[in-house]
Amino acid sequence: MKAKKRIYIETTVISYAMSRVSHDVIVASRQLASRLLLDRCGDFEAFISVLVMAEIADGDPSQAAARCDVVDGISVLHVSEQAERLAEKLIHAKAVPVKFKEDALHLAIAAVNGIALS
Repeated sequence: MKAKKRIYIETTVISYAMSRVSHDVIVASRQLASRLLLDRCGDFEAFISVLVMAEIADGDPSQAAARCDVVDGISVLHVSEQAERLAEKLIHAKAVPVKFKEDALHLAIAAVNGIALS
């Protein structure tokens, strides 16, 4: 039996999937792709992180609850010291701009856990 592909689902995917359909075709296509990915989570070994959980729990309480519900059952990774160090290196190397520290941490969490980023 072939092992399932491991994917890390970043906050943006969840936000796009759970937001009202946009009239902007580019945004609408991202929303559709995000919904399709979440619908197919069972085809993958899917992961989010405590950072994703904190980000999706923020904002309007009813929308936050809906975002949290959609990730119910997805494995949650913690932020390790190794991930924090890698995120700092990504920023220091200018691979990720300093103003996007959380994005560097998402990348680092996925990388140190050997997971593809989605």
